[in-house]
Amino acid sequence: MFVNLKFLGLIFPLAFQFFQYGEVIAKQTRPITGETLSEFIVKSASSRGVYLEPVLSDKRTFRNCNGKLSVNPSDTGWNTAIISCQANKEAWSIAVRNILKNTYSGRTGSAYSGQNHAIEKIGKHHRRNRLSKRDLIKVIRFSKPLRQGKNVSENDIYLETVNLRGSGNSYTSKSDVIGRKLRRSVGRGTMASPAHFHRRWSLYKGDIVKLTKNSGKISVSVEGRVLSNAQIGDILLVKNVISEKIVRGIVINQKKVKVIAKQN
Repeated sequence: MFVNLKFLGLIFPLAFQFFQYGEVIAKQTRPITGETLSEFIVKSASSRGVYLEPVLSDKRTFRNCNGKLSVNPSDTGWNTAIISCQANKEAWSIAVRNILKNTYSGRTGSAYSGQNHAIEKIGKHHRRNRLSKRDLIKVIRFSKPLRQGKNVSENDIYLETVNLRGSGNSYTSKSDVIGRKLRRSVGRGTMASPAHFHRRWSLYKGDIVKLTKNSGKISVSVEGRVLSNAQIGDILLVKNVISEKIVRGIVINQKKVKVIAKQN
C-alpha cells in the first residue's frame, strides 16, 4: 500500500523537538527563547563531556527555526558555542559565550575525567600537568536539569573535585544549596553558585517570631507575624497575632524581633 507522505503532512502538521547528540530537529512556530537555547547548549555540551553555563538571558528571544538546529564549539573551543539553523529559506547562526565548568581538550569538547590532572593546549598537542591537592576543590554540581522556582533536594546535586582555578564562586557544601529555591533554570552538570538562587533571608514574610518589648525592668513577649523578608539587624513591620496591631521592630535573630520604643 502506497502512502503519500506529503499528503499526510498537509493533513497532520507536525511540531516537535528532538534532542540528541547536540542536535535538535524542530519546526518552530514561535520565537525561540534564551532559556530554551541555554538548555540546548548545556545538554549538547554535557553529552560530549563538557560542562558549562551559557551567558544568555532567559527572556531574550530569537527567530524561529524551520529546519535542523545544531550547536558546536567555535574554533577556539566551548568558550563560545555556535548555534546554527539549517533551513532552506531562512538559515541563521548565532554565537553564545559560555562559562566553562571543567577543563577540555579543544574543539571536540571531550573532557579528561581524571581529577588530578589538567589538560593544557600547546599548538596541536596537549600536555597533562599534575595538580597538587591544594589546587583541587570539591564543588556542588546539579545532577539533572532543573526549572526556575524548584526547591533543590539532595537528589538534585552531587560533589565533584575540580581545579580550584576554574571553580569560580561555586558552593562547596550541600547544606548551602539543599532546600533553596532556584531563581533561574539550570542544566545538568552546572556548578551551583549564588547567582542560581533567590537570596537567603534570616526571616521570610509570614514567619512567626517572638515579639518582645521592654519597659524598664519589665519585658513583655507575644507572637508576631513578619510582614516582609529581612536580615538580622533590619527594621521591619510585624503584626501582633493577638491584637493584630502592626509595629516596627528590629530583627535580633531568626526567632526574635524587638519592638522599637518610638513608633512613627
